[in-house]
Amino acid sequence: MVSRQIYVKELVIPDIHQRISALERILDRWEKEVDRVIFLGDYFDEKGAGLHDTDNADTTISWLLDSLKQTNRIHLLGNHDLSYRWPNGYSCSGRQDSTVHLVDSIFSEDDWSQFHYAISTQGWLISHAGFHPLFLGSLSDNESLIDQALTMATSLQTSPDPEAELLQAGAARGGELDFGGIVWLDWNYEFQPIEGINQLVGHTFDPFQARCMEINDTGEVKRNDFSLDQIDGNDSQAFSDERRSTNWCIDCGLNVVAIIESGQLSLHAVG
Repeated sequence: MVSRQIYVKELVIPDIHQRISALERILDRWEKEVDRVIFLGDYFDEKGAGLHDTDNADTTISWLLDSLKQTNRIHLLGNHDLSYRWPNGYSCSGRQDSTVHLVDSIFSEDDWSQFHYAISTQGWLISHAGFHPLFLGSLSDNESLIDQALTMATSLQTSPDPEAELLQAGAARGGELDFGGIVWLDWNYEFQPIEGINQLVGHTFDPFQARCMEINDTGEVKRNDFSLDQIDGNDSQAFSDERRSTNWCIDCGLNVVAIIESGQLSLHAVG
């Protein structure tokens, strides 16, 4: 029987966008305190107004190749990464031709196969942008829904397909679908909570606040925004059993990270 490692405390880091120096400061501060680190993707392209601490693509590639070797890290893929994974059939704003050639000359299929599209851990379904409920059908059992989500994500990992609907953009991001797939789903206009499932995502950038969407104990969908000065591991922001679904978008330009410990999620301002 193969034993499955149990992770008690995990650090989740949102979209990086070549800010490797800032990322290393985060890792120096928190990584030694956790069992595992999960990266939400978008390693490439300089994105976000007012961000001046980006490193070059060479530094990003070097960091990625080293990080992929570390067994206590999970690397998800974002839409900006797939733009380099399949440059001839998958496009994303901000893509640089020089980076396309550089990535293509260095990354192998074995390297790409080490990335994930979604994982489930400690009661949280984690992907770059989130699963829309219509991608998961109408199964009534929450565990079956999560199994279905992970099966779809694993299929993309083992049989990569840039044309898969699960990787396409929705109308809010200029795509042809009504809503985006797991690397494109727009938090502000397309994300919908799924009762009984908690999701943690990045992708939809807001440098000033982390955003929460939940289904409360009466079945009502509630949206809450938390400014950076409200975020300090506050227990009131942790998952509560009284909620039917809790969902977070934490793409704040590396100003915020999440820690999941024994199923409880808390946010921490980087400062």
